[in-house]
Amino acid sequence: MNSCAEAAGKIGQKGEELLRTLEKRGNIAVAELTLCLQEIVDLAGKQNPLIENLFKTTLYSIGDAVIATGREGRITLLNPVAEQLTGWREKDAEGRPLGEVFRIISEESREAAESPVEKVLREGVVVGLANHTLLISKQGKEIPIADSGAPVLDEKGQISGVVLVFRDQTNEREKNRKIQESEKKYKTLFNNRSVIMLLIDPKNGNIVDANPAAGQFYGWPVKQLKRKNITRINLLSKEEVHKEMELAKVEKRNLFKFRHQLANGEIRDVEVYSNPIEIDGVPLLYSIIHDVTHRNELEAKYNETQSRLLA
Repeated sequence: MNSCAEAAGKIGQKGEELLRTLEKRGNIAVAELTLCLQEIVDLAGKQNPLIENLFKTTLYSIGDAVIATGREGRITLLNPVAEQLTGWREKDAEGRPLGEVFRIISEESREAAESPVEKVLREGVVVGLANHTLLISKQGKEIPIADSGAPVLDEKGQISGVVLVFRDQTNEREKNRKIQESEKKYKTLFNNRSVIMLLIDPKNGNIVDANPAAGQFYGWPVKQLKRKNITRINLLSKEEVHKEMELAKVEKRNLFKFRHQLANGEIRDVEVYSNPIEIDGVPLLYSIIHDVTHRNELEAKYNETQSRLLA
């Protein structure tokens, strides 16, 4: 007995749990689970109408848009989210060819995109849309979407239809756009400022990025500096360096006083202002370095003079 058949025997107790699982799954997984539910209906729906009701309730309840078609590609089901995105009511869409309701084009070429249903019917596997696909609603609104399609098989293993699951990517696109703009601004500030700046991976101390000012100060080309570990520059032991990075990572401290070695072997006193940031989902330490060698020398001379005067 396969997993779907086993699920059919337990569906009475597991219905709500299955529904929650569906709602949490990603797009491809939702299509696969939808296929599993369809198999449950094929296996036991005729004997138990409660299972068929659960199947339909699930499709009408999940947060993604769902369209089901028969083997000829004509629509048999349109859940409320699909109604909202396509602009079609289910009763008006039923029986129509999918391409009439689910109109998709390439965002880049503006040409019609291949129907995922046609691909599923041809290849018999779960498929996803190409990137940058736009759904054209009945009212002409263009909506960026991501989707997947899964074949529905009958008891003989023949394709009897397709389940299409898709979601609106408008908010996701806007979020990504803002992230890209923010990163572009950061890069401009990072590369054009005369202040010495490094990005360091707190896990291992690798220098992820360095601005031109850092390359000029340390005496290595930026590309070469980015291949180094901070322990190659900081005169503390590796254990001490990692301990200090951990303090910066958890924001216990953000000002550090170190001694850094330059490419020519010269030792410089530095103050490092280091704060945790996240870039492309990766936690890093954003460090601004100030050379305080001359200041420290002046302070040392001043203190020495004061000591002599007071002696």
